[in-house]
Amino acid sequence: MGAPDATVTLTATAVNGEATGSKDFEVTVLATTEAAGEAAWSFDGDLTESTGTYAPATTTGNRLTTTGGTASYVDDGVVGSALRLDGESGVRLPDGLIRTHQYSVSLWLRPAALTQFTTAFFGGPTTTSWISLNPRGWSDTTMLWSGEAWYDAVSPTLIPTGEWTHVAFTVDEGAVTLYLDGEPAFAGTGFPDVFTTDDAVFGLGVNHWDVPYEGDIDELGVWSRSLTPTEIADLANPVDPEPSFIDVEGSEHAVAIGWLAAEGISTGWSTPSGQEFRPLAQIKRDAMAAFLYRYSGSPEVTLPAESPFVDVTPTSTEFYEEIMWMFQEGISTGWETSAGREFRPLAPVKRDAMAAFLYRYAGQPAWTDPGESPFVDVTASSTEFFTEITWLESTGITTGWSTPAGQEYRPLAYTKRDAMATFLYRFDQLD
Repeated sequence: MGAPDATVTLTATAVNGEATGSKDFEVTVLATTEAAGEAAWSFDGDLTESTGTYAPATTTGNRLTTTGGTASYVDDGVVGSALRLDGESGVRLPDGLIRTHQYSVSLWLRPAALTQFTTAFFGGPTTTSWISLNPRGWSDTTMLWSGEAWYDAVSPTLIPTGEWTHVAFTVDEGAVTLYLDGEPAFAGTGFPDVFTTDDAVFGLGVNHWDVPYEGDIDELGVWSRSLTPTEIADLANPVDPEPSFIDVEGSEHAVAIGWLAAEGISTGWSTPSGQEFRPLAQIKRDAMAAFLYRYSGSPEVTLPAESPFVDVTPTSTEFYEEIMWMFQEGISTGWETSAGREFRPLAPVKRDAMAAFLYRYAGQPAWTDPGESPFVDVTASSTEFFTEITWLESTGITTGWSTPAGQEYRPLAYTKRDAMATFLYRFDQLD
């Protein structure tokens, strides 16, 4: 989430005695994302990896390293279609999916049978060093375990057959959490460091020994970091996008964008190729007013006799009513200028202003500023919306970016439409 791609100029200077020469080079620095997944599978009729980072997965026989097997697909997946395994076959994922001691795995399971020790997700470099997510473990409950440096992350419950359950786990330098339907079911420390090389093998539904998984799997994601509880909760509450946007598939923000569409908050743009959301476009201030207005249920607005903004008029401004509502609610007051008060409807929304909008929309809740900012680029003395940004972080609506210098919020970066969708989606989850 946050800053778009940026073009910078690098100047190279060469000196030879008294002679000096310089040349400028333009370089595009690609934007980073707030929760980029390393790999993802949606199982919409095939085993293609959605981000394009990896080759497609392949089917196996009844063991991870055997060939053959079959995979089919069902239409009633969590989002779109889902993978169906028959209890005699599995899926071999690309090698080296996880290579560090920080990772996360998320998937949906609808088992047709629950056989003890059967794996849903398995990975490891050898037959004596591995992890396995068992829908039904030795404990007769759902668990994550590791061998042969044995570790048991045992949940107190057994997921049901015939119903979808979201299952996820995170590992952060040995700190492990197992989640069921977005809620922590186990948390502990000392989880073994299994993935110390780049040649570990991974599979769905099969390992080296046990009866293969029988049932359905959907929306698999693997990350090279430990996701936050808020991010896991987001994954456990997917929305099948309505209307369907042709430019959203594979986006890390697809769940939030789908929710935005299903709630009628955004319809996007109609094009000859289909409906577009334009996730990487910057969100403008007039569109932000429209999104918040629709999120509020499109309440009746008493329009003023005269616009409070010199650059917003009933005849020239697309979202005039929505902007008037935003002003009347105290969510935005605009800028005082020598010509009068301006709203600047076509200006992009910066991340600090987005925090202010949501804080005011929430009613400016009581919040004591932290003694120390959670972000290295946000301080009480230098950041205009310090209270609003630290409140936003405290709710889990934003996590920012991890950098060598510390966590960054990037308050003056412009907000993209996909990030705005996630902000509003997480804001809705607060209730």
